[in-house]
Amino acid sequence: ADLRDMATMAEAEDRFDLSKLPPIQAPTLLVGGGRDRYYGTALFEETAALIPGCRTEIRPGLGHITVMWHPQVLARIRFFLMERS
Repeated sequence: ADLRDMATMAEAEDRFDLSKLPPIQAPTLLVGGGRDRYYGTALFEETAALIPGCRTEIRPGLGHITVMWHPQVLARIRFFLMERS
């Protein structure tokens, strides 16, 4: 019922700047939905460009939440993780 926590989180996300941090060294798969109402495709691409060797999986017809539960996306994530084990 209290939206202050949500506002605090949104403000922190708005101020976050990956380009000011040391580069991520871990293998990374960035997954996003092309219909995400909160984060646009350009932001996913910008983020991926800041992570050396980042693999990107953008699903055009999926949104912010639906991308996390899509069977093909889950299979892609499992494959990415299995490559590392």
